[in-house]
Order: sequence, then C-alpha cells, then structure tokens
Amino acid sequence: MRSLFTILLTCLFAAGTLSAQVILDEDFEGGTMPSGWTNQSLATDGGWNIGTPSSLSSTYWPVPDVDAGTYIAATNDDNCNCDKSADYLVTPYLDFSDYTAVVLEFDYFFGGFTYQGATEQAFIEYSTDGGATWTQLYELPGNGDGWQKDVVYDLSSLAGEPFLQLAFRYNDNGGWLYGFAIDNVTISAPLANDLELTRLTIDRFVPTGESVAVKGIVTNKGANNVTSFTLEWTDGTDTYTDSFPNLDIPPLGTYEFTAMAPFTPSESITYTISATVTGMNGTMDENPDNN
Repeated sequence: MRSLFTILLTCLFAAGTLSAQVILDEDFEGGTMPSGWTNQSLATDGGWNIGTPSSLSSTYWPVPDVDAGTYIAATNDDNCNCDKSADYLVTPYLDFSDYTAVVLEFDYFFGGFTYQGATEQAFIEYSTDGGATWTQLYELPGNGDGWQKDVVYDLSSLAGEPFLQLAFRYNDNGGWLYGFAIDNVTISAPLANDLELTRLTIDRFVPTGESVAVKGIVTNKGANNVTSFTLEWTDGTDTYTDSFPNLDIPPLGTYEFTAMAPFTPSESITYTISATVTGMNGTMDENPDNN
C-alpha cells in the first residue's frame, strides 16, 4: 500500500500479482444462515440470527449500521433475557491440512459489559469432532465504541488439521446482558513474505525550514518473521531509501519506524509525502498491493 500525505493521509494501490489464499469468505449478504453454517444454542430465541443491524437490535442493545453491506450475524441477550451461555455460530467444515499458517479476519460488535454481577463474554473456539466438544482459542475484548473493524487472529496453531470447525461463542454467564454481532468473516492462508505499510505519519503543518521526522507503522501480514525491510520515500523532489535490519517481527506483529532523513520544507506550499516498502528479508515482497 502506497501511503500519501498532503493535508490528510490517503492511500494508493499498486497492481498485485499474488494474494493470500482465501479458505472461507462470508459477509452474510444472503440474508439467511449461509450454507454450511450452523447454530448451537440453549436460548429460547434460537441463538444466532442473520438480519440487518436494526432488525437484530433492541432497546438497550442498539447495533450500529455497518460501513458496507446490509446484513450481519448477531445474538441478542437484551431482547431475549434467556440462557445464552452457549450460543455458538459455527462455520462449515474446514481443511487446513495443506497450510502452515492461517489467519482469521472479521468485524465484530461486542461490549463485554457487566450488569447485576454478571459479565458477558465472547470467544473464538474450535472443534475437531463435529462440534461434540469445543476448545477456546481466544477471548475477545469488549469495546462499547462501535464495530471493531478488520480484527485479525492467528489460527496457525490449527494448521495441518484436516477436519475442523470454528465457532463464535457468546456467553451471558447467567445474566441479562446485551449481545454479540459479527460480519465480514475471512479465513485465509497468508503468503510467506508480505509486509504492509499500515500507516505513514507526519505533522500536518510544519514551519518552513524546520525538520520533521517521517514515521510510520508496518505490519507483518505474511507467514515468515520479518528480519529486515527497505523503505523508499519521497517529497516529490528528493527520494530517500532506508534500511531497517536486525528485526524480528512475527506474523501479525507491527513495527514503528522512523526514516533516517527528516523532511524539511523549503517553501510555504502543500507537499505530498509518499512511501513504499521496496523489499523485505533480502527479497521481494510477494504482495505489492499493500506496500
């Protein structure tokens, strides 16, 4: 991803040649429970449902609209006030036998609130016996500020498994709580070498003749640890190349960098600062789309 700074930070995209292999991709836009997905619940309302945010909302659990699309999956404890201690939204059967690294990405809306001594919880779990038993992988943090977008979890501990299912589980812990909603679920096998230029940071207004550091964040979207990378940035006139050696960025890890050369504006005009990751681990990045 090429990041630009004028007054606001924007992004351009290069034409890519490779991308992560998608294993599962579901946005619930069919409006009903997708083929292969199942619902396990002790609740009297049936547990998870597919619908619009407004149709799945209630008085004390209003679900915000999503940025794109119409439908989501959600379980609403506020509306039901029933036993939602084991509400499972279960994926189709998955085969990870050909992969050494797997990642899960999705959006979710969940507060993790406490009411009258009970606290709601949300989990990612997996089963290798057709849903007879479930093992917890992650507990999701609550956030009452709206949808959490493009959240990524590493499933590489399950790589090599030929027969499994994932589940999004909601637990009201016996209380009358709120709910859990998800959207845009993707499971993919990442490329070996894929470093994303996630953010480019520079002060919006800089006095003429004063130097300011060019900073940013890169994210390892690949399966291999990132041990080094090179960055090229330009102010439209001069171009600079920096190397960042002796790193150890694990998959899904991030690194905050500062370019060696500062930016020093010579005139009172608008400048465009662009930067690109030009290589990593002594080789080419396999996915130029996010450099």
